[in-house]
Amino acid sequence: MNGLLSQIVVLLVTNSATQVSSSSLIVANVLFRHGDRSPTAPLPKNQYSNESYWPFGWGELTNTGREQQYRLGLFLRQRYDSVIDDVFNYKNIEVRSSDVDRCLVSAYSNLAGLFSSNNSETEDLKLPWMTWQPLPVHTQPAITDEVSLPVILCHIEYLA
Repeated sequence: MNGLLSQIVVLLVTNSATQVSSSSLIVANVLFRHGDRSPTAPLPKNQYSNESYWPFGWGELTNTGREQQYRLGLFLRQRYDSVIDDVFNYKNIEVRSSDVDRCLVSAYSNLAGLFSSNNSETEDLKLPWMTWQPLPVHTQPAITDEVSLPVILCHIEYLA
């Protein structure tokens, strides 16, 4: 199901024109699930049940997941390039994430792709040793997050 949800979201994002015109776009909401992650717990009799196989820990984003999100950010840049400034503007873009490490790392990886341009206009805003711009990602504790709370309640009801 997790893979299917990711595919559906990507299809919704990609199922129209290659690039969006600034004269036709009023608002865009992009929803995506975190990238590939490690198992959330060891499985009995599984050769990968040793945590040493997962350098970021159980249930965390893998390097494949980081690359997936970075590439999604590159895709979103291409698709919305005419309406997104080269430099992040907090008045135009708000990024929200669930308060879970794999989701936050997905958001940061996505933003690294979305704002990875080497445009000369942005060079004076970057630190020379950085290849990406650190950008804000907003989050709330799960119990007060109106976006993820219904999912949590549904999961609790399912387990009951």
